Amino acid sequence: GDGAFPRILHDPPVFSLAGDLYSGAFYEQLYRVLRTGGKLFHYVGDPEATYRTREEVEGRLKTIMKEIHRTCLEAAEGFGQAGNYLAGANSAGFVKVVNAMLDQGVV
Repeated sequence: GDGAFPRILHDPPVFSLAGDLYSGAFYEQLYRVLRTGGKLFHYVGDPEATYRTREEVEGRLKTIMKEIHRTCLEAAEGFGQAGNYLAGANSAGFVKVVNAMLDQGVV
């Protein structure tokens, strides 16, 4: 949007208590007031969690990125597109969304 805010931090309660704070209409309103090129941060942290060192965070991020890479390559192969990283990323993302919808009883 062309709103006034360069950054928005959205810190809703857990999904089961948030109601409309996870709805598409709510996010549309956030983007309406967000400046073009602005950033929307969705905070999902645990206020009682312990803080981690930079090395711990970087190690965890490296592990996550390796897992994403592996998942994309496996999904590409599983959908008959071996070596096509983009197809694997799209397929893996789609499968993740479908599984989340099934888990929530949406479909």
